[in-house]
Amino acid sequence: MTATLTPSVSRLFQFAVEYVRANGAKLVKFLVVTGGSVVLGQLIFASLLYGLDWPYVRSNITSVAIMVMPNYLMNRYWVWGKKSKNNFKTEVLPFWTMAFIGFLFSTLAVWYVESQGWPKITALIANFVAYGVVWVFKFFVMERFLFGAPADDADAAEPIAV
Repeated sequence: MTATLTPSVSRLFQFAVEYVRANGAKLVKFLVVTGGSVVLGQLIFASLLYGLDWPYVRSNITSVAIMVMPNYLMNRYWVWGKKSKNNFKTEVLPFWTMAFIGFLFSTLAVWYVESQGWPKITALIANFVAYGVVWVFKFFVMERFLFGAPADDADAAEPIAV
């Protein structure tokens, strides 16, 4: 069994290395956008929780609502360099679906924390972990199905400089 597993792991590792070589700049941009969005989203969430003393779930919903549009725009225009008109069916709707899944996971996690009477810091941690699960898959979904699809003429004509 080990003999058949080793070549598969080796091929997977080789694929990962080749993928990073071919898409390194895009991955770095995605990590910058993701990192910035996470930090800003957590700051908004913490400000609402601690500064305004809002309930956990209300704070979560508000922070997610504030961050979803800037995240879409930064990913579409900067990470993937799209210049063409937004396509509702192939870009906007799938992105918002992923955002809703992240929102749902984080809201359920934050609701659970609040229902247990746990400290506010645990709500921040729950939000972060719930979104982390979704972010792992988000890059590949955006690359494969949303923005990484073959460039149309408008996108190919003028790439966005970093």
